[in-house]
Formats: sequence, structure tokens, C-alpha cells
Amino acid sequence: VGWVENATLGERRLVQISAASAAVRAAASASASLVFEAQRTVVLEVLGSQQDGWLPVKHRDGQTGFVRLTQVWGD
Repeated sequence: VGWVENATLGERRLVQISAASAAVRAAASASASLVFEAQRTVVLEVLGSQQDGWLPVKHRDGQTGFVRLTQVWGD
């Protein structure tokens, strides 16, 4: 058991794609346009709170969108 001082932790929240692949969409809807497809183990930065089962995220390349909560692990 150990501890880490809160001041040493970053504020960024990250999730990892847990599905074989996940569609990242322009809005929090399955019918929204596809921004990009992320493969398993890709790490995304969380940009805000979940909305009806969707999480706003950002790829390290700068692309942003929404991914289904059921397709990610973490946060």
C-alpha cells in the first residue's frame, strides 16, 4: 500500500479503448458523423462529463469527438 501526494498528479483524465475498435463521433449520438475510428488500446483524453452514455474525448493528434462509455476503460 502506498500513497501519492495529490499535487504531483496531473489533472488530465484518460481512457483507453477496450473494444476491438470504437467510432468517435461528432456528437453524442450513434447517428452523428464519424470523426475517426480508434483501435483497442488507443488512449484518449477526456474533455468533460459523460452525456447519455457518451464521453467527449480528444486524440493526441488533436481530433475531438464522442465515444460510447461501453467502449472505453478508465477515468
